[in-house]
Amino acid sequence: MTEAWLPIPGYEGYYEASNLGRIRSVDRYTESRWGTPTFHKSQLMKCRVVSNGYQHVMLTKDGQKREPLVHRIIAEIFLPNPEGKPQVNHKDGDKSNNQVSNLEWCTESQNQLHSRRVLNNVCGLPRRKVECLDTGEIFETAHHAARAYGLHPAGVYQVCEGRGHQTRGMHFKYAS
Repeated sequence: MTEAWLPIPGYEGYYEASNLGRIRSVDRYTESRWGTPTFHKSQLMKCRVVSNGYQHVMLTKDGQKREPLVHRIIAEIFLPNPEGKPQVNHKDGDKSNNQVSNLEWCTESQNQLHSRRVLNNVCGLPRRKVECLDTGEIFETAHHAARAYGLHPAGVYQVCEGRGHQTRGMHFKYAS
């Protein structure tokens, strides 16, 4: 794939983005405070990776600094979004791979489903089977057990975790 560069909207003449997920400044002249012209040579911008794993880049124009997400810049320039979907998904799950071929527009629910089904990411605690010691019945989760006996799920979880002896007279434990 050959690298194609397009100007970043709002930063035309200052910065460009490529279909390979890179950002660069553009050759340009500026005027110093004394009125002399200064040449700025084009160069690749360094991306900063923040705690959530996404890459940001510092863009400056007229003394105003902004630090947008690199994958959003690339998607906004190269990917059409006719349905107006609000989020950008990394198809392979690698947040540092900002190539156009790895990005797609999606909704929040599509993004979460992709995370669980395609990337096998588990959100929250894993499901554990629960046994009612009073009846010997086994349930898929503490929530299912609570629903069956008309109890509050938090009470069943607390008993299973050992933070309580019983809830409403019923005893539970995680099934082995």
